[in-house]
Amino acid sequence: MRALALVLAAVSASALFAQAASPTRAGTIDSLTRGLDHRDGFIPLDLDTTKGRILLEVPSESMRFLFVVQEASGLGSNPLGFDRGGDGASQVARLWRSGDKMLVVFENWGYRASAGGAEARSVAESFALSTVASLPILGEESGRVLVDATDLFMQDWLRVGIRLRQSKEGEYGFARDRSTIHVPFTKNFPDNSEIDLAQTFATGGAPGSTVEQVTPDGQA
Repeated sequence: MRALALVLAAVSASALFAQAASPTRAGTIDSLTRGLDHRDGFIPLDLDTTKGRILLEVPSESMRFLFVVQEASGLGSNPLGFDRGGDGASQVARLWRSGDKMLVVFENWGYRASAGGAEARSVAESFALSTVASLPILGEESGRVLVDATDLFMQDWLRVGIRLRQSKEGEYGFARDRSTIHVPFTKNFPDNSEIDLAQTFATGGAPGSTVEQVTPDGQA
């Protein structure tokens, strides 16, 4: 079992389209999160440890944030390259509402135009965005939306299975049924939210859960 830390952090004050003070948690959202481990902060969290769910209370309108992945613990073998504090790809992410779900979109900042107008539009239309998750909307009130973000976090963001295979260590996949939220290290702060996971990789795991994310420079 390995520990994985994911950080959701503010891009800048001007980049957040709807980052208001935490609203009164009453009505719909309150009824859906009653009894859960609630943690206020940058993006309010509700941890459902009974069902292993991670719920987020996000603005109903679009917002941007940094999505950062780190290795919270090592594997015990330095030659394999799994070291505590190792970084995965950092992305500028946007929440984009679509009907009864909230899409998580990684923006392509590898190509951008310094000028506005037609030049900026040309660049934006020439390089695709990457939609990495679709979060079910569970409830809504007072400009806030409660989403189930478990599937966003419960993935092999650091491509552990692929890296083990490339190192000729065997065929390993992410075993979601043996992975869990590491509650003591999951914390919330005014400018960032940290979700800590204890992930298990096993032979016969789910190789399809490895994230084959294309970075803005076009390399996987």
